[in-house]
Amino acid sequence: MMSKASDRALELYLSLGYSCSESVFIALAESDGLTQEEVDYGNHYAGSFSGGMGVESICGALTGGMLTLGRYFGRSMGEERKTEMKEYSAALFNAFVEKFGNADCNVLKHEPDAKQRCAQYVRFVVETVEDFLDNGLPGAEEDCG
Repeated sequence: MMSKASDRALELYLSLGYSCSESVFIALAESDGLTQEEVDYGNHYAGSFSGGMGVESICGALTGGMLTLGRYFGRSMGEERKTEMKEYSAALFNAFVEKFGNADCNVLKHEPDAKQRCAQYVRFVVETVEDFLDNGLPGAEEDCG
């Protein structure tokens, strides 16, 4: 079942001309209740990840999702490094590769019907990030402590 955020991401990507990374970031940011100013500010960064960082390397939808994870698990100036950021990024990357067989934009977008294929990547990343934020990492044990 598609979420409201994944519906919005597909609208942004397929109908409104936003890139894969922008669509993922904007949809998740709006879903999280960020102000328009905050969404715009973050989207300036998200746009730089478009098209596999402009050189058809790592999928922009994937990096847009990682940018969103950074809002939750990244650190502020002066804070200790957090292990969660790497764990969540690795889990997102691994889930993506498990589902699609690759994370390289050059490979992924040269499939037939590239725009529709990329829309699948956008949807998958949004829904996976939402799942991580709602339920934690797959296989993570609760601390009964």
